[in-house]
Amino acid sequence: MRSGYGSPRSGETRASNYLTPLLSIVAMIVIWVGAWALLSRIFAGRKPFFSANLLIALSAVFAFSFYNEFRAISSFRLDLVGCQQRTNILPRG
Repeated sequence: MRSGYGSPRSGETRASNYLTPLLSIVAMIVIWVGAWALLSRIFAGRKPFFSANLLIALSAVFAFSFYNEFRAISSFRLDLVGCQQRTNILPRG
């Protein structure tokens, strides 16, 4: 096996480069939801609602992802507006 096989510098892409972060996020969510359900069972004495806890966790991940993308897009847009106001290079519109 060559040195640096599949590394970002070699230009080769591997499935593990994309799947590892995705699977780690999924595992983290499942662990969080399982711990939350277990603590709910211990302290509240209720039957753990794994699906309800999973829905809450996935909603939080979606909201955070949406906020991150919105922040990046809006900061680019606000910078573009600032450039248009300072220079006449970009068309107004």
